[in-house]
Amino acid sequence: MNKASFSLLAFLLTGHLVTAQVDIPNLPPDSLLFASLDSFYRQKEAAGLLPHSITKKWEWLSYMPSAGITYALSPTASGSFRSRPVPVISLNANAIGSVIHRNKLRKAQIEHLSATLALEQRQDQIDLHKRLDQFKHDLLALSLYQQVYQIQNKIDTIKKAQLDSLLIKPSDYLATQEAHLKQQIQYQDKVATLRDLYWQILAIAHYPQIPSP
Repeated sequence: MNKASFSLLAFLLTGHLVTAQVDIPNLPPDSLLFASLDSFYRQKEAAGLLPHSITKKWEWLSYMPSAGITYALSPTASGSFRSRPVPVISLNANAIGSVIHRNKLRKAQIEHLSATLALEQRQDQIDLHKRLDQFKHDLLALSLYQQVYQIQNKIDTIKKAQLDSLLIKPSDYLATQEAHLKQQIQYQDKVATLRDLYWQILAIAHYPQIPSP
């Protein structure tokens, strides 16, 4: 968005009018704002998935069989029995069942996280669209308001000349100055509102965010 610089007519204590500059900050292009918002949610999703990836990294240990030695009786040549060691390998069915359950639960949690973030991002995108439209509308309205203000400033100049020529009463000229002062306050309010909207837009877009590689 182009930089908008407006002339603001302010009253000095002397009663004279001077021109001051009011600058509305530049907004980044819409594409960068939405890219920043997308990057924020990608990073948020990655942070949310990190605990699941750490848990899954070591779950293969649950599939490892248990190895040990047991003793069995075996007959001897004399007809008696003796105990001898026998290697034993077994699978832990309970551990495997627990892993399967955790995998299903993790999958459901990941799907819930993705769906929740997608909904939040969509809502922020809609809000960002609305505020960008409002910013552009208010910026144009401020420009038009300034034009009206400049016209009324010319009226004030004419009134001042009439006052100097004793064509109007001082009270009439004071009424014109009062109207100018009220308009100055309104103008300052509009500028403050536009600047506040500017920061709201940056906050919603989480700008700047570095795009994910």
